[in-house]
Amino acid sequence: MQHTMRDGEKVDGGMSYEMARVTWCLMAEED
Repeated sequence: MQHTMRDGEKVDGGMSYEMARVTWCLMAEED
């Protein structure tokens, strides 16, 4: 799964940067 963590850009499945950042943070905590 590829995420583009650039402010304002769209990432996987059209998620907003904000949503992707939250998701990434949650996954990072679980790791």
